[in-house]
Amino acid sequence: MSLSVAARDDSLREKLSKILEKKNIGDADYSLDFFLPQLPWNLPKMFPEFQRFHLELGCGWGEYSREWAAQHPDVLTIAVEKKRKRVFSTIKESRAAGLKNIRYLILDVEWFFEQLFIDNTFDFVTVNFPDPWPKAKHHKHRFMGEAFLQKLHSICRANCRLEFGSDSFEYANEVVHSIASTPGWQNIHGDGVLLPQIEGRPRSFFQQLQQELGFFTYFIQANCIK
Repeated sequence: MSLSVAARDDSLREKLSKILEKKNIGDADYSLDFFLPQLPWNLPKMFPEFQRFHLELGCGWGEYSREWAAQHPDVLTIAVEKKRKRVFSTIKESRAAGLKNIRYLILDVEWFFEQLFIDNTFDFVTVNFPDPWPKAKHHKHRFMGEAFLQKLHSICRANCRLEFGSDSFEYANEVVHSIASTPGWQNIHGDGVLLPQIEGRPRSFFQQLQQELGFFTYFIQANCIK
């Protein structure tokens, strides 16, 4: 690694660490420790009692996160959400439910994602109803594209299951085509296939709301190929 690349990586890690420290949840039972020497996080080493790991991006109020964690007690869920109020609310619910296999991280994945976790960490990844940014001038803020899928691929294990959900056909269609064109990902139902629902899948607050308002929902399931 050249000095310039090494310096860039060190700078990125330091900047990321400072942001995370400001967003520290301060709950040892339900958060990760934000100290620079620990980045990237080695979850198998930090949590040896778990053999499998689930990353949820955009957990919102945590309905999906908690139900998924309850359904998979042997899997540690890392739930990422950018809004503190939502995270503290779902931590309270998680504690009341006695969940021991979930940790929360306050972070906007549109800003930072590199160098958070070591390679080959996750067995499951969920992206739940991210902001579709419907106006054309805002489409650049849609983070689920080929570049992000490439970054995601590095921290996923072989056969990691990726699930994406949206109430925007346009956004879901973009993502399903990005998956088809990104090496290392394969739509398990065939290139370009969107699902109206996934049987037995927990529903988030936003999914329930949109369905009650009469909006269609679209889901994608893909496997990480290594």
